[in-house]
Amino acid sequence: MRPRRGKTFGLLIALALSLGYPPGAARAAGDRILVTNTREGTLTVISRDTHEVIKTLPAGRKPNRLALAPGGRRAYIINDGRKFVRIFDTRELRFTGRIRAGRDPYN
Repeated sequence: MRPRRGKTFGLLIALALSLGYPPGAARAAGDRILVTNTREGTLTVISRDTHEVIKTLPAGRKPNRLALAPGGRRAYIINDGRKFVRIFDTRELRFTGRIRAGRDPYN
């Protein structure tokens, strides 16, 4: 039996927490730092080496937490008050999908 998507996300977050990657507003993914900008509704990617902004892109209403998948290829962004978690590809610098996570996964 295939698990529900909400349970899948819960497992991903539990795995991230157990590996020392608790959800937060900023995380390092390789040579890049990802920062959620809650008030602006954006995600900013910053170079760890130069501290320059590489890209800022729309991330939906109130993005306020993110967690990295092991290996750092994907980031999972939580938007406060939304039923979905957005998936961000840290190499291609674009959102690639979303996971249904139940009502208000931030809380």
